Amino acid sequence: MKDGEEKILTLMKQHHKLFQQQRVVQTQRFKTMKQLHEQFMKGLDTLDRNHIEQASNMQDELKKEMVQLRKKILMDSQQHEISTVRRSLQSMLAQVGEE
Repeated sequence: MKDGEEKILTLMKQHHKLFQQQRVVQTQRFKTMKQLHEQFMKGLDTLDRNHIEQASNMQDELKKEMVQLRKKILMDSQQHEISTVRRSLQSMLAQVGEE
């Protein structure tokens, strides 16, 4: 009977040791998953900040382009008005010269 008790005791010790090893492995896995999750969240946060910054930069660039386009349209309009006035004056001068 003593042999049987020793075998059972040995098996229980082995089982307990395996259980503790598995617990260590599971703890390590949990720590690894937690670290991966934290890295993922940091990466996601960085990506989000970059996206916001890029969107802001694009908006600034579009505003600058709009200002330049407005200036160009205004200049073109003024040039067209000057041209129209010049043609009108030339036409008037030509009529006065004919009289």
